[in-house]
Amino acid sequence: MVLYGLKSQIGTVYRNSDRTTSFYDVGNFLYLAGELNSRFWEDFVRKYGLDYKIIISENTNWQDFLHRKVGLISFTRYSFKDKANFQVEFLNDLVTHLEEGYSIVPIDNHIYNCFSEEEWSQDLKGDFESYQDFALKGGFGFVVLKNNELIAGISSGLVYREAVEVEVATRPNEQGKGFAKKLGAAMILESLNRDMFPLWDAHNEASKKVAEFLGYELVEPYEAFELDESGI
Repeated sequence: MVLYGLKSQIGTVYRNSDRTTSFYDVGNFLYLAGELNSRFWEDFVRKYGLDYKIIISENTNWQDFLHRKVGLISFTRYSFKDKANFQVEFLNDLVTHLEEGYSIVPIDNHIYNCFSEEEWSQDLKGDFESYQDFALKGGFGFVVLKNNELIAGISSGLVYREAVEVEVATRPNEQGKGFAKKLGAAMILESLNRDMFPLWDAHNEASKKVAEFLGYELVEPYEAFELDESGI
């Protein structure tokens, strides 16, 4: 994700004065690199905050530092390879087999604006200011409608050169019914049609299982941090 973002020249890189510490802020992700610098961290948090941020570092000093920070919690995410031998016929079957009353449709202006109406669908807006911004920068995705009611969605949270970062969400009372798999299949097929690779970085075990079901190959689990909302 970092390499794709930097190559595509999106996001913002923050460095300390002697350029020994760097933070890369892209979408909902904040990557910490270089030397541990608690002053630089405190200044950044004071100025920009950490709301909705997923904080990641491969540096063990930064990881230990984040573990000690009050108000942050750690959790496990899962990274997948940026290449896969997707089975197109299998994915097509997933998309086309829907129960009566359900439909999969592309994201349009109206649907995009609906993402703001409920907490579960907020992240589907991605790192864009509006639907116009989303479409202009090559964003795309799909939703599941149940009798014309939005119950699940998948979208390009970030758009890179030749790749997109996949964001998927299902309304809590509709989870466990396979919608993420069907949407994932639709997203993969459309990405391939656009000559782009749909990058999948799983936020939890359920997302990991969906990715593996669709044909992604796991690289490794890794530790990430976020604000502890239970203490707010």
